[in-house]
Amino acid sequence: MGVNYKHSAEAAKAVAAHIENAGGTAFVVQADVTNQEELTAAVDAVEEGLGPIDVGIFSAHALDTPARAPFEKVPQWLIEDVITRQVRALLVPARAIIPRMAERGSGSVVVVTSTQVLHPAEQMLSLAMGKGALEVGVKSLALEYSPRGVRVNAVAPGPVLTDAIATLLSDEYKQARADITPLGRLAEAEDVAGGIVALASDACRFVTGATLQVNGGIVMA
Repeated sequence: MGVNYKHSAEAAKAVAAHIENAGGTAFVVQADVTNQEELTAAVDAVEEGLGPIDVGIFSAHALDTPARAPFEKVPQWLIEDVITRQVRALLVPARAIIPRMAERGSGSVVVVTSTQVLHPAEQMLSLAMGKGALEVGVKSLALEYSPRGVRVNAVAPGPVLTDAIATLLSDEYKQARADITPLGRLAEAEDVAGGIVALASDACRFVTGATLQVNGGIVMA
């Protein structure tokens, strides 16, 4: 399995070690997923080290600034930047990976979007708009590439207890979201991983262009 990171080298190495301890093979690469040259070089390195990529997981959050703020207080350039970086985090790896899968006639891609698409939270316009664009992209790519053997789907979690969420959202906001979630808590990374594994696998071989809601019941669709 190829493990890409932008800044968190130690975290990527820890993921690789976990994979290897479970009996798998891991290959760590570094690339900004919004940079086509870097990402293509990383894909080349993974395929040289491990062979053709048959499953791609696009999960970069592409956010370096606080996600919540009143619309009137957010500069126009920042809204556009947040949306653009999210979209590039899909388009750049898709361009590097999906055509190669199509040439081989098989592959599965899972894109991590957000419950925000169906259930926008207050003062998170730029995040919701960016994630909405990703889901349209998933459907468009699925329509184009499914006839060539490549399935493209999405997993849409609510807030997930990760390091990124720890810095982007307040404890009060996270607790409020947990309180209105039927399962009574926020997601952990393992909860989202289960949905990703299911969609990526042959168990969902007849599923493409779909979005699986992994949100503890806060959105039922």
